[in-house]
Amino acid sequence: MTLNTAFKQVFGEGLKEYGFVKAKCGYPIFGRCVNNGIVHAITFRKGYRSKDICIMCGVATVYRAEILLPEKKTEIDSVMYSEWFDRMYSFEGLHEHISIPYNDRDTEQAVIYALGQTKRFILPELDKADSPAGCTEYYLKMQRFFSSLSLRGLYENKEFEVKYPKDRENEAMLWVLLNDRARFRDLCGLWLENMLRNIELWEKDGSWGNDLNEDRTSAEQTYTKSLAYYDKVFEDKEWLSKAHAELERRRAHNLLKLKEYGLITEEKQ
Repeated sequence: MTLNTAFKQVFGEGLKEYGFVKAKCGYPIFGRCVNNGIVHAITFRKGYRSKDICIMCGVATVYRAEILLPEKKTEIDSVMYSEWFDRMYSFEGLHEHISIPYNDRDTEQAVIYALGQTKRFILPELDKADSPAGCTEYYLKMQRFFSSLSLRGLYENKEFEVKYPKDRENEAMLWVLLNDRARFRDLCGLWLENMLRNIELWEKDGSWGNDLNEDRTSAEQTYTKSLAYYDKVFEDKEWLSKAHAELERRRAHNLLKLKEYGLITEEKQ
C-alpha cells in the first residue's frame, strides 16, 4: 500500500466521526468547516527523511483574503500548513505536524499510529480554534502570532490587494471583527512572556549566538509598539469602514470557495 493510499483510507475513515471530509482539491486533504467560517485542515507529506510521514494541520478563516487548498505536493508548505519545531508538545513549541518513521513494509501501520497521535495531540488544539477569538489563541500557540495576525501588513495594504502569498494568508481581519483591545493586549503579553522564557532557556543553554540583552529589549519594544500600532489602526475610522466592507466581501467569497471544495453545503451557509 502506498503512503498516499494509506493516508486517504485510514484518515478518511478515522476522521469521519469528527466531521472531516476529503476536500475536492488536487492534494489529499481532509477538512471541516466549523461555526460557518473556520476551516480545520489535516494533510500529510513525506518528511525531510524519506521514511518519515508528517501529518500536518492548519486553521484558516473566511476573513483571510482567500482560502486556497493545495493542488500539489509542492504547495503544502504554505503558512496554513507547516510550522516546524523540535519539541512535541509544549507551549514553546506546539507542533502543527507530527513526524512518524515508517518503512515500505509497515506503511499502513505507521499511518494508523499517526492517526492515533493526531487524535491525541492535534484534534484537541483544532477543537479550541472554533471561534475568531479561539483562532487568535491558536496562532499564538503555533508561534505565528505576528506573522499570521499582522495588523501592519493588513493596514499598510490600503486597498487589500493580494500581491504576495502573505497577503492571502493574513488573518489580521480577526482583530477588526473582534474589536477587542484587551484581548490583543493580553495575547501580546503572553507572546512577550513566551519570548522572555525562551531567552532564559537560551541563556542557560549557552548556544544562542545573539546578544540576549538586545533580544530582551527588542521583545519588550515589540510589545509596546504593537499596542501603540493597534491604537493607531483603530483610530482610523475611514480605514475601519473600508475594512468592515472588505470583511463581508471576503466572507462571501470564501464561503463560495468552501462550497467548491465540498467543505460546506447550501444548508450550512
